Amino acid sequence: MTESDLLDDVAALARSLGKIPVVCGDKAGFIANALLFGYLNHAVSMFEGKYASREDIDAAMRVGCGYPMGPLALLDLIGLDTAYEILDTMYKQGRDRLHAPAPVLRQMVTAGLVGRKAGRGFYTYEASDSPVVVADALTPSADDEPQLRHDIRTVGVVGNGIMATGIVEVFIKAGFDVTHVADSTSLDDLGTVDIVVEAVAEDLALKTALFENLDGVCKPGAILATTTSSLPVISLAKATSRPQDVIGVHFFEPVPVKELVEIVSTVSTSSEVAETARALGDRIGKVVVSCGDSAGSVVNALLFPYLNDAVRMLEAHYATADDIDTAMKHGCALPTGPFELLDLVGNDVALAIQHRLYLEFREPGFAPAPLLGHLVMAGHIGRETGRGFRDHSGR
Repeated sequence: MTESDLLDDVAALARSLGKIPVVCGDKAGFIANALLFGYLNHAVSMFEGKYASREDIDAAMRVGCGYPMGPLALLDLIGLDTAYEILDTMYKQGRDRLHAPAPVLRQMVTAGLVGRKAGRGFYTYEASDSPVVVADALTPSADDEPQLRHDIRTVGVVGNGIMATGIVEVFIKAGFDVTHVADSTSLDDLGTVDIVVEAVAEDLALKTALFENLDGVCKPGAILATTTSSLPVISLAKATSRPQDVIGVHFFEPVPVKELVEIVSTVSTSSEVAETARALGDRIGKVVVSCGDSAGSVVNALLFPYLNDAVRMLEAHYATADDIDTAMKHGCALPTGPFELLDLVGNDVALAIQHRLYLEFREPGFAPAPLLGHLVMAGHIGRETGRGFRDHSGR
């Protein structure tokens, strides 16, 4: 109903006040809240399901995505009561399950654990309205520092891409003896290593065949690690006779630069192997977070549904890609907007990850946005092809 001239006048007024206007349709949450609170709500569900600790969820998004705050710390700042009201309003209007408030949110609000303003929320604070977090019953103690329960001196790395060479580099710099198996070398060279880290293509059949071979080549007690970012680690463990020694160790590219590594334990992974993997991450100078064996680990499981939700918003002509990116960068202080990030990551990669997340969780809101698939079919992958959500041919 809004007249276009009025819209232009109000946008001009906002600019005259030093603000950056974005234009969107009329529904609860507008751009920033609709995208932000779906992501925050998903993080709460992850915490509620004991998939990862509050510290690890927050560290994963700060370090892995460059966000200014982790989702649970941000909820404490916003106020859990405010978050619950916003999510409930959006859910009642749109019936998108991504906005259905996680049950623990209501429980915490009822108990008065509404965040910083009350001195307690997901974290405990020095006083009401204080930003200073203090230790509580959930805070890891110094005694929880991981130790190398397995003697790790020699490392094997399998793969010939950028991920593999980056992993080789960080282990060598940390003082480990590394054997790198690429196209011109044999898996038999890995017979004496203490841990093997595979970094081959993200293909379940390929990785499964590799783990079957590693099981026969590697010595008893050697740890078999996969860098998968979206496949079930247990499927690879099942291909071996030593599922207790199989674990996920997900690095981020470029490996020498990116600080985060996600340690993914299956239901079969031994506690000694999990602790050794965490300690090894510390030894090579990474920020280590631990989580269960589910598609996407922590970062991708939280990041890609948010990106997919942004695509659905664009697809519905609710706002332009430029306005959505601007809203998230300037309204939520994110380092990049969702469409800038999608063009950088690659729409084909995003589509594949989102498809695996949908198969894992079966949430209707996780179904890949049709527009994402259409762009991939058209060859509009992103920066690498010169065109994605934007035209990059002149850059």
